Amino acid sequence: MTRMVEEQRTQIGTLKALGYTKGAIAAKYVLYALLATAIGSVLGVLLGESTIPLLTVNTYKLVYIGLHNTVVKPDVFDALLASLLAIICTTGATLAACYRVLSSSPALLMRPEAPKAGKRILLEKVGFIWKHLNFAQKAACRNLFRYKKRLFMTIAGVAGCMALLLVGFGLNDSIKSMTGNQFEKVWHFAGTAGINSEATRAEKRQSLAEVNTMNGVTEYLQTYRSMLYTDANGEEKTAYVIVPQDTSRMADYVNLSSRDGKNTYVMDDS
Repeated sequence: MTRMVEEQRTQIGTLKALGYTKGAIAAKYVLYALLATAIGSVLGVLLGESTIPLLTVNTYKLVYIGLHNTVVKPDVFDALLASLLAIICTTGATLAACYRVLSSSPALLMRPEAPKAGKRILLEKVGFIWKHLNFAQKAACRNLFRYKKRLFMTIAGVAGCMALLLVGFGLNDSIKSMTGNQFEKVWHFAGTAGINSEATRAEKRQSLAEVNTMNGVTEYLQTYRSMLYTDANGEEKTAYVIVPQDTSRMADYVNLSSRDGKNTYVMDDS
């Protein structure tokens, strides 16, 4: 937006000479920036809230069973905050650029802007590096140091892209390591089978007999599993409670340890 205002300084000078007010001229650029940012924010929120969580959930579905009916609650506050910050930054930069240009007289605006005075950059003082650069490289270096705003925007853009790449690779590595840790270090069983709590004893014995006859089943451990709901700082949390029939055999199926893996916990009857 700043570059657009600077490139159209001749047109702005003509409009000022024709009698248009500063507010009317600035409104064109502010409205353009406002509409572009608002439309982009709405599309970004709608697409982001509907696609990114579903992609994440679908990734977890490859690891965990039972995530079929997943409800993603949109975060309205964060969406409004991000949109508001984007609008403020874009329109603020546009207003600043318009104020700087509109402060000049029409006669000055209708003439080409005088180029900045050239001066030696720091790299020119390092002779053994500067002498080995060709003309295009020297011009690029001068432009970088000459236009500080473009330099910082370029650095911020490249840094942001690299940050997104690292986040993507980090998520990929985290999901891969999570699968290995979950099914190799934490869980030592291949599958689970559930029995309805309303089943009769005969039905339960029949189910256990069928499990014993399955190919590949060498042993099993009966457990009771239930979901609990609790309140934590005004927010509802869910937790699973698993009670094994034989606590001494629990370590053969589940490795209970601290997050860093330094401490191992053994279940007992207490």
